[in-house]
Amino acid sequence: MDDSARPAEPAGRGREAAVAVLLVLCVVLVAFWEIMSNRSQRPFAPFALNAASMAEVPLQAPGWTVTRLPIAYDPVEPNVLALLVRPTKGNAPAALVRLVHGYNMVDCLRIKGSTVELVADTRETGEGAPAAALGRYPPGLQLWRVRTSSDRATLTATAMLRAGDFARTSVDTRSMPFPRVDIPDNPGWFPQGLSWRSLRHPIRNGRLFLRAKWNASRTDVLTFLGLRQPHWASEELLTLVSSSVDAAVPAEQEVAVAEAVIAAHSCVHALLETWAKDRTPP
Repeated sequence: MDDSARPAEPAGRGREAAVAVLLVLCVVLVAFWEIMSNRSQRPFAPFALNAASMAEVPLQAPGWTVTRLPIAYDPVEPNVLALLVRPTKGNAPAALVRLVHGYNMVDCLRIKGSTVELVADTRETGEGAPAAALGRYPPGLQLWRVRTSSDRATLTATAMLRAGDFARTSVDTRSMPFPRVDIPDNPGWFPQGLSWRSLRHPIRNGRLFLRAKWNASRTDVLTFLGLRQPHWASEELLTLVSSSVDAAVPAEQEVAVAEAVIAAHSCVHALLETWAKDRTPP
């Protein structure tokens, strides 16, 4: 019997133990990944504040005609109110005013192929004073120039409000995680799974797929890996969005259109604040 072979046994057992531990860790990791992945795919929680709960908001304001537009019922529908607001006198243009569960208006339009430029910011932490050429505006809002792919410009005002009393906040709509993106998806590309056609350009298609998946994860690593549910519109904050309804706003009419949009915006905000105060017990 050769005794020289005996010392090899502890080393062999040590390797087997290490492999066993590694296998156990792999099983635990896969189980954790599966649990978190299934959890991240659960449906979004329904919103407590929705179009039905806002049905009693009075829409009468002196000097204004406010028309409620229909909103499809869905427990997770972020739109709460959609209104067409126009002055009863004069030739000022109408505005579309929407109350939406807090979202990133700028990135939402970027995804649709529009270019969004900040014109004025009157929040407490805003990016400087409003442009002098556009006059004085009420505090707590941001004014945007939106250009579509056809280079048509419209004006949009946004304000982030508290869901409880509709008070203005200093939150920037661009800070909201939904639907934050780094680079807008390529509008001419749609994921169609693995096919012979997709394999013709594997690098390009792989890059487009990863970009779409990264944008869908709201630029969050854990969401990208399937370990966290994607961000959805906020329950605590609301975005009041007011836009000009004209197809395009000429540069020489921007001041007048901006004033009309913000006037309609302020009108709806005042109605919301009044309604919140009236329904709050003393």
